[in-house]
Amino acid sequence: MAHPEAASMAPDDLSTIARELAEHFFMPLPDATLFAPLDQALEGLSALYRPCFLAFRESLVAAVETTSSPFTFAHESAVRGHSQRLHSAARIRALMLEAAPGESPEQLEARRSNEARARARASMDEFMQSSSGQTAVIHDVADMLLSGISKGVLVKVSRELLLQGVVMAWGTLEVLCKDLAILILNSHPQLVKSVLEDAVAKRHFELPKLTLDTLLATRFDLSHCLGHILFADKDFSDLRRLKAAVNALFPGAMPLGSALDQALLWQLNQERHLIVHRRGIVDPQFISATGSSLQVGASLPITPDALEERFRIVTALGAVLAASIPDGGHLTTA
Repeated sequence: MAHPEAASMAPDDLSTIARELAEHFFMPLPDATLFAPLDQALEGLSALYRPCFLAFRESLVAAVETTSSPFTFAHESAVRGHSQRLHSAARIRALMLEAAPGESPEQLEARRSNEARARARASMDEFMQSSSGQTAVIHDVADMLLSGISKGVLVKVSRELLLQGVVMAWGTLEVLCKDLAILILNSHPQLVKSVLEDAVAKRHFELPKLTLDTLLATRFDLSHCLGHILFADKDFSDLRRLKAAVNALFPGAMPLGSALDQALLWQLNQERHLIVHRRGIVDPQFISATGSSLQVGASLPITPDALEERFRIVTALGAVLAASIPDGGHLTTA
């Protein structure tokens, strides 16, 4: 039996609920929708580079799951509630079963329990596949979450998760680009020339003075650790430095250069800085960097739709990076 309010709910009512939920809560994204381009790009990668991108993918999955956790918890609670209701009904019916000839009380109880579980499972499957059941779950999810908003209990939680979603979205890209830059240069030390002679990159990177301890630790052979020497202590949270490293290591990769120049990527980078350093309170530097019309002192508005857009641009950029590795990394760079 469906929720009595859900059974009479009109499509317009559901649309209103959906819009209200979407104003406050980020909802899970299907893997096929978000990760299809990335997964396709990973198919041809060598064993050298694949772990780097798989870690990036797992970090994105964790970020999406974390930011959508209120919806997930509410949905699981709603489904569990209906499951318990149907199981209780099935259990009551099973209690009316009488003992068969020669059946012990213990055997009867076991049969009643098995019967109740089977009936409840079938009823729950039917309920979740029906439009009335799906509507009932949506109604319950919305009731839990929106009542939390109206009471002020979830207002700060929902905002904080959206802000941290932005930070996590940028962080996954930052870690990928730094790890990849280190890996490429460690594997292909001859590319250090491309970095140190690049007109932009050389303003951000230079070989540090090497200590005797470093030389001894590497047995005076730096060819396998130039990536660590050049990039390990550099802050890739600065988009300009990140772009300088990537462009120098992938010269002439036009799709990659265009992806790095997207205005939304710059916006994401500046939002990350504002959230990390100013708790999302707009300052003159943010306005100057982004051309934002927000007032100084205003709270940075991040909607669930905006967060989804940022997850998508980061995932797409990861796919472009993977596709930009010559021959998937199977051939040694000359």
